[in-house]
Amino acid sequence: LYQWGLKFMLGDGLAVDPASATRCFRKAADGGHVPAMHHLGELLLSGEGGLHDTQEALLWTRKAASAGSPEAMASLGAQLVKTADRRDEGLQWLHVAAAANEPLALKTLARIFAEAPPAEGGTIEAARILRAAASLDEPSACLALGKWLRSGFIAPEVAGEARWQLTRAADFGMPDAMLELAAD
Repeated sequence: LYQWGLKFMLGDGLAVDPASATRCFRKAADGGHVPAMHHLGELLLSGEGGLHDTQEALLWTRKAASAGSPEAMASLGAQLVKTADRRDEGLQWLHVAAAANEPLALKTLARIFAEAPPAEGGTIEAARILRAAASLDEPSACLALGKWLRSGFIAPEVAGEARWQLTRAADFGMPDAMLELAAD
């Protein structure tokens, strides 16, 4: 059922059919298939085929995250950090997923760190996350990492790391990075 769900979702040899994908994923998820839970949550959240249901999407994504899926943890965390009353829970899920080097979690945390430095004591982990996200070509990670290095908030791993990260961010078209480079 999960494989059929993927075929309907991606159009792999079949017409893209979100309703059929949802039915297949739902049956597989009801049977305990964790990736099906995650995909079901994603489909319900995206609203493809008119199937939008945020509450049910979060329910299935939470089940998949609780079952240990780093991808679901990242998806759940990314959704929860958008709401004020669930932001802390979202950050917890994102940190667990980032520890598994899950790309969405790394990129989401990098964007959050780009807006504000982490609390004291989290600098080493934040730097690790930013470097991992920057290696995935996340522009905000390159910018934040370059700014943190330039300000001395974190120590460089190699000489010229700040300028290199700021140049990468500028190459992605980020005006703040261009201004930082000009000031440097």
